[in-house]
Amino acid sequence: MKARQDFLIKGTSTTPTLSYDAASNHLCISGRSLPQNAVVEYAFIHQWMKQHHGTFGQQMKVTVMLEYINSTSLKELSVFFLALDQEARSGTGVTVQWYYEEFDEDMKDTGYDLMDVFGHIRFEMVAIPEDDENDMLTRSKLLLQKVS
Repeated sequence: MKARQDFLIKGTSTTPTLSYDAASNHLCISGRSLPQNAVVEYAFIHQWMKQHHGTFGQQMKVTVMLEYINSTSLKELSVFFLALDQEARSGTGVTVQWYYEEFDEDMKDTGYDLMDVFGHIRFEMVAIPEDDENDMLTRSKLLLQKVS
């Protein structure tokens, strides 16, 4: 198995930013996810999970801060969450912080739906208040600065 290394894949207006800090074992998915071909866009993260299965240690943190996700991206994100759930069943404490804007019922419900399906993952649902001066994209950029 290859040693886990930091990575940063910068997103676009239609693809999320993916970043990983190996020292803290923290993966961040942020931005927007509505690519033309979600299978291709999420192939990296699926392959990365396969390569490193069983090597994440005692704790792994995943932050999801998406402003929008389309249905094909959600399917690919679910495949990723299945791999996270397998890690959790293998003994890694996996925590997902799911950020959503307070008024965005769709993103909130999506997080709760994923929580219901993937029962071995600990979810922290984080509502961003509507009157917060930072919108979701600004927050994801600030988080990315902390991680990288």
